Amino acid sequence: MLHFFLDEDMTVTQGSEETLIFNETNVEFRGIMIAPGEGKLPVPFFRDTDAEELSFPTIYCGLRRQYSDDFKITTTDIIKSEIRRFDRRACNPTHLLYAFKKSYNEKVRQAVQIYLRKTSETSKLSAGQARNPEFIEKMVKQDHGYAVFKNIRSSPAYLEQKNKTARSMVRQLGKCAFFITLSAAETKWNELLVSLTKILRNKDITEEEAEQLSFDEKSHLIRSDPVTCMRHFERKSSSLLTTMFKKEKGIQIKISQVLGIKIPSCRNSLFFNTGIFAPYKMTDYFTRLEFQMRGSPHLHGLYWIKNAPAFIPDNEQSIKDCEKFIDEFITCERADTEPLKSLIGYQVHKHSHTCHKSRHRDICRFGFPKPPMKKTQILEPLEAVSVEEKKAAKRLFKIIQEDLTKRGRFAEDNPDFDTYLMQLAVTEADYLQGNFSLYLS
Repeated sequence: MLHFFLDEDMTVTQGSEETLIFNETNVEFRGIMIAPGEGKLPVPFFRDTDAEELSFPTIYCGLRRQYSDDFKITTTDIIKSEIRRFDRRACNPTHLLYAFKKSYNEKVRQAVQIYLRKTSETSKLSAGQARNPEFIEKMVKQDHGYAVFKNIRSSPAYLEQKNKTARSMVRQLGKCAFFITLSAAETKWNELLVSLTKILRNKDITEEEAEQLSFDEKSHLIRSDPVTCMRHFERKSSSLLTTMFKKEKGIQIKISQVLGIKIPSCRNSLFFNTGIFAPYKMTDYFTRLEFQMRGSPHLHGLYWIKNAPAFIPDNEQSIKDCEKFIDEFITCERADTEPLKSLIGYQVHKHSHTCHKSRHRDICRFGFPKPPMKKTQILEPLEAVSVEEKKAAKRLFKIIQEDLTKRGRFAEDNPDFDTYLMQLAVTEADYLQGNFSLYLS
């Protein structure tokens, strides 16, 4: 509905979106209201070709896009072109969500149309069958109702296909050696803030100046251009995967110089594995990209390492090999020197409202803070214990967690493991059983 105001002195307030907000009770409302859609049927979302241009006047200025008649282009191609341009007006979150909805609807509609034309089971599908609940239920049971969406992200068929891919990799390659989660820390990436300042404000700053920006300024830059933030995260994660996936490259040693003999040039080098898993080599990986509630990317990944030790229960040598392998790449030790001190700060758990969803609201459902250990140790299932021993172990675990919570993350009193056991007045065996109490059946 359009409003034409006749009072030139009327004051209105501008909202966060592209509209004017006013209160009819606070002003003398004198105008003409025109409703061009009155008495007409609503136009489907994908058929309203002018909706986007009219919904975002600050981007398109009310003008239609111009296309060449001999060139076919999809909605997704148009969106990608607009959000990658020097002019960043099309990258505001409201328009991005609108564009995603438009592109997603187009893909679903096209997938359904192609499926109904090409699938033999529905080659003679009639309107009456489409309205028949039993026929639709049969299509769903036979998976015909979902298989059509296997190429559309986040659809059940798409996720099922990815699930099968991950399971097939486990069957072929065995258990993965690492499960790694990568999260974006946009406010800590000074190079990203430098780029955003140049793109959005046309201002050159140094990384030192970017680090001095307030949190509100950083947040405003990040919210103003989520496309650049996502592309920056993609480049970082791709570079990290390239580093992890480095095959036998790196340091070259001339064999002829070491052995003093002549060897053909094609065999005249030795290559050592490089990357974060050196001296091991990563053979394969599986990743899944998610987005957190705040819109920040979140990358989960399974990584397979060549010649990584396999865990065999009740095998003492296998347990020792696994513990040694873990100590090569993972540590829980706090560091007081840079740059480890800053990096470890990203790995510290911070309680949020999701930590206390269970009925035990005084205990974090993720088990934080984690009880300290003297060394890396794989806790295997304990032998059968009585009900009284279970209750005693759970009471001890609660005492440990309450003590750690009281100390806080930055406690000045940081005793060693043996001293901590003496302060708790427990033996090491009871301490281990208390830590494992959450997994007792």
